[in-house]
Amino acid sequence: MLDMENEDCTISTFDDFRKRLKGYFMPVDAERHAYRLVANLKQTGALRDYARAYHKLMLDVPMMPEKNNLHWFIIGLQS
Repeated sequence: MLDMENEDCTISTFDDFRKRLKGYFMPVDAERHAYRLVANLKQTGALRDYARAYHKLMLDVPMMPEKNNLHWFIIGLQS
């Protein structure tokens, strides 16, 4: 945890730092918005491009369970 007034920082990993920084600067409903974007994402071109776009969106929903992550990825694939 970062306590700016007491100049105290107990963040021990870069991942913790990244999560706290995002939590501080991202809008309150950013995760909900990212879920909507994930649900609407569809593969329209190369699989590589879809996977890249999906992975980028997933950075905004780090708490999504792995089974849901795979579920939404598969749903967006071209049939």
